[in-house]
Amino acid sequence: MTNWAYDSEKEIIIDRTDRFHYCFSMATITFDTLKFVTHLKESGLAEKQAVAITEAFREAHSDAEVATRRDVEELRLEMKAIEARHEVKLAETKSELIRWVVGAGFFQTALITALLLKLIK
Repeated sequence: MTNWAYDSEKEIIIDRTDRFHYCFSMATITFDTLKFVTHLKESGLAEKQAVAITEAFREAHSDAEVATRRDVEELRLEMKAIEARHEVKLAETKSELIRWVVGAGFFQTALITALLLKLIK
C-alpha cells in the first residue's frame, strides 16, 4: 500500500508524515511528483532519496519559462508584422535610391551639356 494520497482539488500530494509535494504546471507541461517518486522508488531508491530528488527537481524547474503554442503563434504573427514593415521600408528606400540615381543622371547630363555648349562657343 502506498504512503501517498493525491488531493485533486488542491493539486497536492500528501504522504502520511504530512509532507507536501505539489504537482505543478510549466506552461503546458505538467509534472506529476507522485508518479516521479513512485518511479524512483521502483528503481531501487529509498523513499527519502526519491522524495528529495523529486523536491529538488520541482524547485529547479518551478521558475522555468516554457513557451506555449499560443506564445509561439503570437511571436510568429509579430515576426510577420515586422517583416511587412521592413518590406515597406525597403520599398521606400528603393524608390528613394532610384530618385537619387535618376536625379544624379539628369544633373550629370545637364552639366556635360553645359560644358559642351561652353566649349563650342
